[in-house]
Amino acid sequence: MVPTVLIDTNVLMDVLLGNRPSSSASRCIFDCVREGRLEGVIVTQSVVDAAYGIRKEGEVAYKLFRESILDLFKYFNDDRASYFDVKYACLQSSGDFEDDVLYARAQARACDAIVTNDRKFRKKYEGKDRRIRFFTPEELLAEMLTAQT
Repeated sequence: MVPTVLIDTNVLMDVLLGNRPSSSASRCIFDCVREGRLEGVIVTQSVVDAAYGIRKEGEVAYKLFRESILDLFKYFNDDRASYFDVKYACLQSSGDFEDDVLYARAQARACDAIVTNDRKFRKKYEGKDRRIRFFTPEELLAEMLTAQT
């Protein structure tokens, strides 16, 4: 059975920008999704948030972003936040609405893991639902290598 992994916005940005500390590991995660070794889930709002960040990089970067996103949707499941995800986020008092929505979506999709570089997101939710594990891109790659041996 292929693990289902929710990709946080910051991991998507790693791949799209290509110049961040976890960019290489994040690209490997995306390759694993393309190869069918992982089922990747990207919440639509993460794409919108990434577009906002990429637009600041200039018109060329923004054009490449649009092309890249169309390619990604061939392999990733695009998932929309539901009314219930937003309601859950509203009832939280974490101060990070986006993380709360993503966590609720991961629960609703019965994801096995969330891949993120956000320590606060991980700290708040890790262990809350034993079904969902948290990984940085590097940790997930190491876990996959260990499982193969």
